[in-house]
Amino acid sequence: TLWHDPVFWRSTSAGTSGPLNIYPLLIPKLLGFSFSYASARVVGLLLVLAAISCLYFTARKFMCLMLARITVLPVLTFFAFTAHTDFVHYSSEHVSLFLLSASVLTLAVFVSSPCRHGWMTFAAGIVLGAVPFAKLQSTPLGVVIGISCLLVLWFCKSPLKNRLKDCAIYGAGVMVVPLFFFIMTKATGCFEHMVNSYLITNVNYAKQGDRKS
Repeated sequence: TLWHDPVFWRSTSAGTSGPLNIYPLLIPKLLGFSFSYASARVVGLLLVLAAISCLYFTARKFMCLMLARITVLPVLTFFAFTAHTDFVHYSSEHVSLFLLSASVLTLAVFVSSPCRHGWMTFAAGIVLGAVPFAKLQSTPLGVVIGISCLLVLWFCKSPLKNRLKDCAIYGAGVMVVPLFFFIMTKATGCFEHMVNSYLITNVNYAKQGDRKS
């Protein structure tokens, strides 16, 4: 299992779900708890709360305190009271939801204060680059957010040298996670299996959806 062999695509494969959806489930085990449905629920809850927090702080960048609280209230109420089976268990969308929410928050930071952000620019790139390795279907949303961040960084009122540097730092951050998994799969001989079981499987999954529609 992944606990005994942490190299994803060698010890396990999750079809259309990426490694960043599975690794968080190891956290309770690292803290001394057992693998169970309850521990998975807790991890999912924490990811949802983190995503809602990102939404709140995003709204707070453009709104007063009261309006920001009202903005997140419907989402918070929904997750607090829903009993639908698609939303109560740990699903393959939880990590993507958090990563995309965090990416939108960084975009809001760039828009609200278009000056140099240093390490935050690099961190924002890392978060966005992680999106395809949680759920490949969330990549189009990540691309839109990424292009928006680059446009904000490029058109901010700063010297051309600083703008080029910020865009380069952001791009470097985006490449961190893909390069990590590329090196990992190449070094362990799992690259072809990753391409077949993750990329091609997702393409075939999308084609099946097109045929059904």
